[in-house]
Amino acid sequence: MEGRSNRPDDPERLRQKLIGLGEHSLRKSYYPQLQSRMVELERFRALLDYSKDAIFLLNAAEMTVADANQTTGLMLAEPSDNLLGRHFHELVEFDQGSSLGDLLAGGPSLEQRVAEGICRLKVTGGALLPVEFTAKLVDFADESYVVFVGRDISDRLQAAKEKEKIEKQLRHSQKMEAIGTLSGGIAHDFNNILAVIMGFAEIAYDRAQEGQADPASLRQILDSSDRAKRLVQQILAFSRKGSPDFKVLDLNRVVKDTVSLLKRTLPKMIHIQTNLADGLPPVQADPTQMEQVLLNMASNAADAMPLGGRLTIQTELTELDKHCCNWGLEVSPGVHVALLINDTGHGMSETTREHIFEPFYTTKEVGRGTGLGLSTTYGIIQSHGGHIHCYSDLGLGTTFKIYLPAFQGEAGVPMEKMPSSSEKYLRGDETVLLVDDEKGLLNLGAMTLQDMGYQVLTASSGEDALELFAREAHPPDLVVMDLGMPGMGGHMAMRAILKINPLAKVIIASGYLPQEQPRMALADGASGFLSKPFRRTDLLGKVREVLD
Repeated sequence: MEGRSNRPDDPERLRQKLIGLGEHSLRKSYYPQLQSRMVELERFRALLDYSKDAIFLLNAAEMTVADANQTTGLMLAEPSDNLLGRHFHELVEFDQGSSLGDLLAGGPSLEQRVAEGICRLKVTGGALLPVEFTAKLVDFADESYVVFVGRDISDRLQAAKEKEKIEKQLRHSQKMEAIGTLSGGIAHDFNNILAVIMGFAEIAYDRAQEGQADPASLRQILDSSDRAKRLVQQILAFSRKGSPDFKVLDLNRVVKDTVSLLKRTLPKMIHIQTNLADGLPPVQADPTQMEQVLLNMASNAADAMPLGGRLTIQTELTELDKHCCNWGLEVSPGVHVALLINDTGHGMSETTREHIFEPFYTTKEVGRGTGLGLSTTYGIIQSHGGHIHCYSDLGLGTTFKIYLPAFQGEAGVPMEKMPSSSEKYLRGDETVLLVDDEKGLLNLGAMTLQDMGYQVLTASSGEDALELFAREAHPPDLVVMDLGMPGMGGHMAMRAILKINPLAKVIIASGYLPQEQPRMALADGASGFLSKPFRRTDLLGKVREVLD
């Protein structure tokens, strides 16, 4: 038996020898490649495990976890091996409409094979960890998988919250500083106005005692009162308490009316020149706010020309194409009416020019201005769908150019008209109930209406007005009522009056521009609105307008 087994042609020996030769050949040919591949896999696994991001490999058909790195387990507070085979939605919470759903729906385009967004990992214990994810649909050996990479953004979100908190504190600090600046500027302006009113009132009073009329002093009082009214409107417009009351306007007429006022108020050494284009189309704008824009511009120009100079106001028609609008004009292409205000003053540096439209920014001394003029002007022009731009250089004057869209409505829309001030238009013999808790205003309104022939009843509260209205055998033809009164107030009193008589006519008056409470009162049936303070002709004109 042994002799046979040592024979060179023994089949078993030959088989063992062939097997040995095969293993040796296999080790010699493939082992280095296998060893190299295993090293690559270990390196790849190390890269995955040491990544700061959570990485999932998901079976796309079943959305179960096929593999996950160690960071995933650390984020979820659970060994990553325990995650294998679990459904992905047990581990992650998505917002409704997440792009991952579109990814899993599949599609032929590359864009439909990638998703990204924000989701939350469900940490063991119930906590949610916000992550920013990227997911991609890939194919391996005829099977589809989703490679999901999620980055922890909890620190980023916390930093954003801290930043928001600090910014809020900074805004509050800036707001308090701005209020101090604003109150100082307003106090200065109002004190100047009151000084003029009180001084000329004393002069007119003294001359009246001597039997002399003094129209010039009374004119100064009226002009200063108008200035005080505009200052209040400027503050309200800046604080967004007022919104535009759009009308179809001839901008040339607004310029002419405002220039008449400027000639009485600007220093005499400033020459005012106008260059108004003929045949200018109308614009849709708030007449009061357009006047305010011109007054703000003129006031700034006067400050820039302390020794005198020339103020030029010009209008022109221009058409802006897409190229102009894309270049930087914040308007839509089309026909625009341009308003140019130019002065020959000392001009501005580039640094100053960059800040002129910022609220409370001013180059004047403390107490010499509020810093609201140009920021208010900017807000007004923006609310009208227009654009304002400034050109200026030191020593070469300043030009502001304003673009307003030309009105594109029907040609038959009537232009804004001032109420007639003729005696025939303003007089009447109807009964008017005046309601105001300010005794001086109540007496003034009563005297104004009585002088024009009206019968006047008065009440100092909404409750008194309601009682009087219900008691009178012949109810008043018209009620003029202040909104801001103690007790039930003007709005509730008006609604109660309209409940007694739905056809009653009520004019509401308020120190706010027509928004919020005034707008609500108009919506509830008020027949008209008067903005305080109002001139004599404003009251009489509104009364006749509503009665007629």
